[in-house]
Amino acid sequence: MTKIRINLITDTACLAYDSIIAKALEQIKKDYEDATLGELTVEFFGGTQSLAGLPWESYTPQGDLGVAFSWITKQAALVKSKDLVGYDNICFVIDQTNWKSPTTWGWNLGTFYSGYQIQLIRGAANSDALYKTFKMEIFHMMDDIYSKRTGRSLDQFFGGDFDEDIVHIKDSEGFYTFEFAEPMSKMKDLLVGMFARKQDYVHLTDEQKDAIKISILQKIIVYLKQWLSLVGPTAVYTDFKHKEHKH
Repeated sequence: MTKIRINLITDTACLAYDSIIAKALEQIKKDYEDATLGELTVEFFGGTQSLAGLPWESYTPQGDLGVAFSWITKQAALVKSKDLVGYDNICFVIDQTNWKSPTTWGWNLGTFYSGYQIQLIRGAANSDALYKTFKMEIFHMMDDIYSKRTGRSLDQFFGGDFDEDIVHIKDSEGFYTFEFAEPMSKMKDLLVGMFARKQDYVHLTDEQKDAIKISILQKIIVYLKQWLSLVGPTAVYTDFKHKEHKH
């Protein structure tokens, strides 16, 4: 079975409700297995460390806060130096006592750090909020991973903006629906293919990896300018409503 491999770094302050976090992660795993008819699953790795006292900075013109990019850069490099698995992304679960962004439940940073997508998750003993935040922020990264590994975009596949029209789909009152089963099923073959591609790549020789890098370089260049102009942090807001993002 093809796997999404997630390095989960959990704040030690979250240990009091680790069973609630585990339940949310099991549901995420089930979502991907159900949508792909068992062809794709999610495997979580990692451990705990204190995430108190992190540096925070503004991510948006509105002043919504996220963990400083400089700290993320250093942590991702540290994970990379010890990575024997081939993680696809890193999720930092930060207890709400150490979370400095009162307007948000989580962030997907939208940029690769040492080759990883990054999510920041606000930890709390709230199973519904945890599940929805993991669900949305992890799903956000699919377009960035797909673009990096294929040179194409999920915007093209869906015929619209993946982040705003698919991930941020809303009900009539403007609330996020968090309903991704239909788009996940529609992109089943793409999901399985892009993560299978990563796992095949991890086991190639350096010479084979270099050949692949050269062969896809032109595709990456075609999308690079557009990609850089659009990529930026996207949030799950505390009121579970959509808000405009100006990257």
